[in-house]
Amino acid sequence: MKKLRLLTVLLLTAVISFILLCLAAYAEGVDCTHEWGEWSYSYNEETQSYLIPTCTEDGLSVRICSLCGTEEEQTVPATGHSLHFLTNKVDPTCSSIGTGVNVCEVCSAEVEFEIPMTNHSYGEPMIGGSCTEPSTETYTCTVCGHIKTVQISAAPGHLWSKWTENQPSCDKDGEKNRYCTVCNESETEVIPATDHDWAEWNEYIAPGCTTDGKDKRICMNCLSFETRSTAPLGHRWGEWSFITEPTCIAEGERTHTCNVCALTENETVPANGHAWNDWQTIVAPTYLEEGSKTRYCAVCNESETDSVAKKKNPFTDVKDGKWYTSPILYCLQYEYMVGISDNSFSLSQPVTRAMIRHYDDRSDYGKDRGRRSRCRRISEIDLFGRCRRKVVHVRRYLGK
Repeated sequence: MKKLRLLTVLLLTAVISFILLCLAAYAEGVDCTHEWGEWSYSYNEETQSYLIPTCTEDGLSVRICSLCGTEEEQTVPATGHSLHFLTNKVDPTCSSIGTGVNVCEVCSAEVEFEIPMTNHSYGEPMIGGSCTEPSTETYTCTVCGHIKTVQISAAPGHLWSKWTENQPSCDKDGEKNRYCTVCNESETEVIPATDHDWAEWNEYIAPGCTTDGKDKRICMNCLSFETRSTAPLGHRWGEWSFITEPTCIAEGERTHTCNVCALTENETVPANGHAWNDWQTIVAPTYLEEGSKTRYCAVCNESETDSVAKKKNPFTDVKDGKWYTSPILYCLQYEYMVGISDNSFSLSQPVTRAMIRHYDDRSDYGKDRGRRSRCRRISEIDLFGRCRRKVVHVRRYLGK
């Protein structure tokens, strides 16, 4: 007995020493060449049971290295149900699937599964089709009423009879017909109208001067006819002749007659108007008064008189409407005095003895009383040597 105890102690000592050596070698980083033991199910301390796989849950197994004591785990897959048929929950038909129930021999769990539909139970077929539709066989299920149609052959098409025709006319379409000898289907086609074969147009109502005429033509096929209107010819007028001839101031009237229908048409002829000669001056215009002129018509000797505008004031420094304008133009008209140029009178220029002598020679006053004594007397007047306006002296000599 003592020897057995001693042997046990030695064996435990050796095992513990070996384990300690392995742990020391692992701690120093030396790789262990594991010597794995057998796989065994892992034990769960909480549930106090081994983690053995079931039908629906995975298990867990473990093995230990005999050298370093390292543990390695691996999942053991669930075994799945071990099923066998139990019963039908819903029987299948030809229009719906069924449901069956299996039971697990291990865990007694029940699992449902689908049962495929059954095949239809068809009766005798019905044959269908026509000339334009394919030939078919139609089957009906005696259980659920499902209909299945199977095409046997393509549509054969119509078997037509010969065409029968109704001939067209000139203005009406014809037609042709045929029918299928199998299904009695009919078909119609239009035959276009042939149109008229017209002869030439012939006049049967002649047009007048103001009335339409008519032409007619006949179809050579159907003998129908159509007409058309022709335009009036219009009047064929003769030459114009005067009823009343126009004068210079009065209108005339003339007439002409249609050579076809004898219609007469009159119209008014406008007055000729005067044939005036050239204007002749009767009274010549002056710087102060208008003149007059007359002309005569070469046909009726009618006369016409008109005024002639006054002569235009040639002096740009003698403004119209001034108190001295009329006397100056009077002197210019009778050449008592003239300007220093064609368009300047020069009002501010002093009067010279030559100017006074010229006026004295031209005026009736100087002719009556003697030219020399007058000039001598004027030359002694001091005012004429002054720079005074010529118009003052003009007014004085004219008595204005």
